Amino acid sequence: MEIPVHNITAAEIAAAATQTISASNFTIQHNNQPVVLITLTGTFQTRTSDATTAIADGVKDGQILTLVLKDIGNGNSIIIKDNANTALRGDWYRAVVETWLKLSWDQTASQWIETGANDGTGTASGINSHAEGTGTIASGESSHAEGNATTASGIRSHAEGNLTVASQTSAHAEGDTTTASGIRSHAEGTSTTANNENAHAEGLFGIASGAGAHAEGRYTTASGESAHAEGYGATATGTRSHAEGNGTLANGFGSHAEGGASSTRLITYLFATASGYFSAGGDAQFTRVVMRRQITHSSSVATWYSLFIDGVTATELFKIPANTVINFRVMIVGKTDDDSKRFAYNITGAIARNGANSTVILGTPTITNVYEADDTDYEVQAIADNNNEALDIQVRDTTFAGDTVRWVAVIEALEVGY
Repeated sequence: MEIPVHNITAAEIAAAATQTISASNFTIQHNNQPVVLITLTGTFQTRTSDATTAIADGVKDGQILTLVLKDIGNGNSIIIKDNANTALRGDWYRAVVETWLKLSWDQTASQWIETGANDGTGTASGINSHAEGTGTIASGESSHAEGNATTASGIRSHAEGNLTVASQTSAHAEGDTTTASGIRSHAEGTSTTANNENAHAEGLFGIASGAGAHAEGRYTTASGESAHAEGYGATATGTRSHAEGNGTLANGFGSHAEGGASSTRLITYLFATASGYFSAGGDAQFTRVVMRRQITHSSSVATWYSLFIDGVTATELFKIPANTVINFRVMIVGKTDDDSKRFAYNITGAIARNGANSTVILGTPTITNVYEADDTDYEVQAIADNNNEALDIQVRDTTFAGDTVRWVAVIEALEVGY
């Protein structure tokens, strides 16, 4: 007899206690052997254990016992009652040979604790694992597989539903054809995949492949670390990015795309929203980004200083896509640390980039001095940076007096591509 039970040796099978059961109200007698082979006699009868003592008491704490249904006779079945000096996952009912129940004796509670089981078609081969349903496999330690053809191979993993797979430590797959292959990942719904650490995919055909990423809805993808995609066809590839709505793309670090077919264009922290597109996502949208920089205005000339999205990196600029015209509005504020000098300006204008990578300001931007009464020597401008294909927001002190100023600007842009 070949019994697929984890950690049962051939010697234990050879020395196993045997018990033939022909009537109900029985008590399993293990004779202090780790295995009991059970034979049922009769025809189409269900044999139910005693409701008080289903199994003879153990003799020491942690004693291991495996009950194996060796022979069911002619259509018989067995029920071992729960709460009958037993702590099971409900009454153990089986009618298939080579099904088994693994138990451990709890001396303090005076009861046998279920630590693993199968149903004849499921296989629980991991330590303290549990398999139930049809064609299920629980091979990881303390794993649980239930339903149809589910597989829980990770330690403490859980697979339930139909054709689900939980293959990593503490992974959880549920629903239909879902896969949780990242550590502590969770996939639910239909054909979703969570394949990185702490990733979560839910809905229909969602993929969460970034560490800590979350994809929800239908056909969403969150591939950036800690990215979040939700809605229909939304994609968040940027680290810590967020895409929501319909067909949106957030591919810049910390960027956010919403509405329909908006794109953050690989720009850090960019916000983008749209209500559709002409021929490609992002060709009819509104965008916004904040820029900053702390500047000490002290040089031998009245130097123009650019503001950057992250405050320090010269390439962190508001880039212009090819074949695009943008109507922009910029608000700028600045102050010194002692409040002796405060500044506020607005700039409006237009910028364009053609297919040959020529980026130019259209016309002359309008600059409004909202407030500069504390020092009228400061100026702001918006220019085209043709080297970086970007809109460059700049400030300067025409007298380079040595003030240290914190500058912040926000660019709001209406974009059309053709």
